[in-house]
Amino acid sequence: MGVLPGSMVNVLRFSPWGEGLYIKVDNQLIALRKEEAACIVMK
Repeated sequence: MGVLPGSMVNVLRFSPWGEGLYIKVDNQLIALRKEEAACIVMK
């Protein structure tokens, strides 16, 4: 499980307090903290 080069990433929603978010990577749902999500670099 993870975000690999070439993966399709969609932000689904943010947590109510703004500290995290739910993303869909290909066909997997992943919950991340803002600090973790900031490490994902999009081209």
